[in-house]
Amino acid sequence: NEHSKKGASNLSSHKFQKLRKKIINEYSWLKDIEESMLITDMQQEDQPIIYANEDFHKMTLYSKEEVIGFNCRFLQGPHTNPLTVRNIREAIKNGKELEVEMLNYRKDGTPFLNNFLMAPLHANKRQPKKVTHFIAVQKDVTYLLEQKDPTLWKSSQVALWLEEAGYAEFVQPFIENDIDGKQFLQLDLQKLQQLNICEPSIQNNILQLISLLEEEGPEIVRLSSSPHASSRSGW
Repeated sequence: NEHSKKGASNLSSHKFQKLRKKIINEYSWLKDIEESMLITDMQQEDQPIIYANEDFHKMTLYSKEEVIGFNCRFLQGPHTNPLTVRNIREAIKNGKELEVEMLNYRKDGTPFLNNFLMAPLHANKRQPKKVTHFIAVQKDVTYLLEQKDPTLWKSSQVALWLEEAGYAEFVQPFIENDIDGKQFLQLDLQKLQQLNICEPSIQNNILQLISLLEEEGPEIVRLSSSPHASSRSGW
């Protein structure tokens, strides 16, 4: 395996540079990318990762040995929205570009909000529709929770905030019902019961949490800081 300051790959240096040139020819903006990035191979079974840059390792805490040769589903966890996962699978199946925000998990189990962009790499001019690889760019946007109006939160942001508030075991109904920030702030006892959250003490705690969120803002729950270093390695 080739491993350098800028990432790890199971390709030879020559093959990797050839693939990199091809990617930049199709997506010139990736030349100077300074975010976490993966390349997966559509020509192999289960579309394994064949390249991950250093930013990916820093963000997720997974080593190169735990990443190269594996499908990137290992970032999913108990409260990753299955609808989002389905959309990703559909985009892969149809060879389409997709950008989503999803709840992922670092190696140590810490949840984080991942702004995930995937783009197909096509074979060549003779086979313009054939997709040989996917490029995936990830950005940890957990910090946005502390700055955003909760009424604008997506369901993934609600789920992360509840996890950090200590209510991880009750997050699933919010994910399954795609409860966004506006709906979350409008919850009452009846709506919590409809979500199958029926324990009075839990209901009261969640409603008190919502009240504090409205009064004091998202910062009442301290979010886990990202281990992502300030220096960017590119690729």
